[in-house]
Amino acid sequence: MASGREVLRLIEKAKSFLLDLNEIFFLPDGVYLVSKSKTVANKVLIFEKMTDEEAVFNEVYLTGPLLLLEFTNILYRYLRFDKGLKNYLRELDERIKDIMRREINTKILDYMRYVKFFVSMLRKWFRTDISETVSLSELGIERSSVEKVLNYLQEEKTRAFSYVQRWDFTSFFLPPREKIRVLSGEGFFEYTVSSSTPEKLIALADSKRFIASFQEVLGKLLFLAARNLELERLRHLMHIEKRFEEGLVSKDQLIIFLAKELVSKGKISLPVVVYGVKTMVGLRIADETVYAFINTGEYVVKEILGAEKGAYVYFPPVDICVELRAKNLPDGSYVVYPVQAPVIIDEYYHPSIRERIGKRQVCLGDDRNFVNKIIVAAREIAENKKESIQINDEFTVISTEHALAEILKKAFMVVRYGYRPGMTPYRSAAACAGIAGVRIIKDKRELEELRERGVEIIEP
Repeated sequence: MASGREVLRLIEKAKSFLLDLNEIFFLPDGVYLVSKSKTVANKVLIFEKMTDEEAVFNEVYLTGPLLLLEFTNILYRYLRFDKGLKNYLRELDERIKDIMRREINTKILDYMRYVKFFVSMLRKWFRTDISETVSLSELGIERSSVEKVLNYLQEEKTRAFSYVQRWDFTSFFLPPREKIRVLSGEGFFEYTVSSSTPEKLIALADSKRFIASFQEVLGKLLFLAARNLELERLRHLMHIEKRFEEGLVSKDQLIIFLAKELVSKGKISLPVVVYGVKTMVGLRIADETVYAFINTGEYVVKEILGAEKGAYVYFPPVDICVELRAKNLPDGSYVVYPVQAPVIIDEYYHPSIRERIGKRQVCLGDDRNFVNKIIVAAREIAENKKESIQINDEFTVISTEHALAEILKKAFMVVRYGYRPGMTPYRSAAACAGIAGVRIIKDKRELEELRERGVEIIEP
């Protein structure tokens, strides 16, 4: 709740904002401001005043229209109500922490979007049921505490919605047909329009009718700006409530557990089988970026280049990562999708990557264009709600989950099996030895031991 001094400060600031605009015109199609340039003006308003001798015309050039909501949003930002929203969300996060026995804050809720997307992808495209992997008894989340949070969020939504209804003064500003309304420092007045075209209005100056004082209009505009704040608050509350309902109240409560693991440890991984190889897929956080990854597993390749041709080179496991992005939608839902080609972010050396450290893109060879098209298609499906996008005669992307699964599998194949005759690697496999666990196997017994342990020996 704002203090009396803060309310007075806001009133003075809003008053200065309105007076600086000089006159504000409220027409049936929206809000117009005075334009000093005939060239950029959208409409000319002519005030016609009848005298004993002749009609006198006064022209005013206008630019617009703005929706009333857009105009009050400008005032909203000018008054820094957006800063108030940030403060409220911080307080909301603290309140949720107080309600829950274990700290389930909005950060965890944000990452739940990625986890739910990831779990859905596993079930659909890797045919993995993660309920067989992690016991639900590990959650430690009591339903009663979840319901308390949902009850609190419902109370906050009800309060915000009541303000949205109570502070709706839209009809006060929008004139009826064949009328216009003008706000200036002298007050709020209405005029009758005698004729109109899309580019020109003629208003009768003698029809001027007083509606309200400047102070009264100022108060109503302040309430409309505050109403915009409540609309934003309501939207955020709906997003948070939806995440709690999906992650905590639904049968699949594993989502929240995995989200907490991701936040606390920076990584979650689950076993899958890809092209007959047992490996891991998961999510990880690096520099506040969320990545999906597939692990290559350990393997051995036979050298095909250089002086070490014919030797066997051991490669330890590494995560191949794909950056993800989550986007909130107006209906309170969200969409997650891949945004970049596969990269390796750990220290590692391999024929398909340029450097041993940093964020390095995996060279996909002939599959590069195919993967890039999938990434573009995923963005189109996410942002423009396309149902499917055909990449070529043999492959069509039908969801963002489908896109990510295909990118991960393709990258897995390239890194693990792509070193073969006809390729143009950055270096030979043997040249990677001595860095990040890569080594040349010189003892045949070690090679057999690796084979017995289940490590695949790849001979191009």
